[in-house]
Amino acid sequence: MFHFDSCLISVSKIERKIEGLNENRESQLVKGERFEAITTFLNEISVLNKAKKVVLKNTFNGKIEGDFKM
Repeated sequence: MFHFDSCLISVSKIERKIEGLNENRESQLVKGERFEAITTFLNEISVLNKAKKVVLKNTFNGKIEGDFKM
């Protein structure tokens, strides 16, 4: 069974989270936050992108192994 709708919902949740992090990062840069804040941001984006790949991979294998709760 192909769960494309579930995949789109999960991917869109992840993408909204990434957009929120981007907005937060921009405000931190304006405030002159230090390198540590930018590193944390990049790590969070990396984790979310990996999660998005897992959702897509599982969907195109014909199943989703669970729903991402964000």
